Amino acid sequence: MNIGFYLSTPRHIESISNEVANSLSKGVIKDAAIFMDGSMEMPSKPSCAVYNACDLWSFHGHLITTELALVEKARSIVNHINMYYYFGFERPNVLSIVTSKDLKFIVNGKEAFDEFKRITNREPELVSEEYENVIFNIWDKANE
Repeated sequence: MNIGFYLSTPRHIESISNEVANSLSKGVIKDAAIFMDGSMEMPSKPSCAVYNACDLWSFHGHLITTELALVEKARSIVNHINMYYYFGFERPNVLSIVTSKDLKFIVNGKEAFDEFKRITNREPELVSEEYENVIFNIWDKANE
């Protein structure tokens, strides 16, 4: 399984890096990448490659982002992906995209789950607290 994270800031790099390292060591994923909008200084050395978002065109696999603006950008660049929106880090108008059949939702913990359910009247595909076990849960869902 191939997984990518598309971010506009390095805010979650450490959590993502820990999750990627754990998943690689367990053989859950073969490869991982972090795509960034623009260049920025990393607070720590990630456990996978970091690319500029312009390299998204060649990505195939599961792509996670925490911003709706990045969902739309990724959709215009990448063709063969399973897109996940990680709800709970920003407070967007989710109703505008909840009807999208090709977008899956991950929520950041119980509070975000409750809010997502209240707003959309549906349950998300996954619940994860600060990226914990998010890769394994995607892998598990993909192999059901």
